[in-house]
Amino acid sequence: MSKVDKNKETEQIRTLQNIGVAGTQAEVVQRYGSAAKEHFVAYTGADRETGQVLKKGLESISKEKISETQQYQSIKAQAGYAAEVKTVARENADKIIAGDKVRVSRTDDLPKGLTSSSGQSVGGVNNQLYDIISVGEDGSYIEGTARQLKYVGKDASECCDRLLQKKFDKYRDADASIEIPKDFYDGVRTELDKRIENLNDQIRRAEAKGNSEVAQRRRAQLEQVKKTKENLKQGKLTSDEAIEARLHPKLST
Repeated sequence: MSKVDKNKETEQIRTLQNIGVAGTQAEVVQRYGSAAKEHFVAYTGADRETGQVLKKGLESISKEKISETQQYQSIKAQAGYAAEVKTVARENADKIIAGDKVRVSRTDDLPKGLTSSSGQSVGGVNNQLYDIISVGEDGSYIEGTARQLKYVGKDASECCDRLLQKKFDKYRDADASIEIPKDFYDGVRTELDKRIENLNDQIRRAEAKGNSEVAQRRRAQLEQVKKTKENLKQGKLTSDEAIEARLHPKLST
């Protein structure tokens, strides 16, 4: 091969390498751009690219009325909705960057007729059991991904107390995953472990005294605590991040 031909071949190889690098860079830029878009959609509540309009966005949540007499409770409740919206944005952004085709959605933003393989409703506004699910490229529900978000309580101890309330039995009965603030997770698990140990002690003492009625009640309570721990999931946001998303949605975005 002549020197001219060798130089030409080297130049062609360089050109192909540059094209490859440029293509890779463009693909990376596109993925991160699409990921960033998820956060803007969460803020505005609308995806201008697809035409989808969400039931709630951070901007609209921030305009909801706050009770004058129960300000903290009002903000916490609305922060729960903000946590749902922001969780969806964060998870979808991560999936886009990773090249995952699965998407996460609030049940409020999905058709009411969407069901699991067992016929359980996993879509529609104000779903009684689930806040967030994952769907495939065809929009079908991915089994086992439905969950309830509970950004409740001012700290881990109060969050634990709230989770064990009777009104949350419907989630335990349905074996629904319950996601709580990221910064509360370890503390709630520790608190649940303490209660499990305490209830086991009470059961042993009641049985030793022959008090079967008390032992039976404590066993029921023990199952409730164990089920809560079993279904507990760590959230994507801290409690403060959820409140920030409600009070300062632009800053949060």
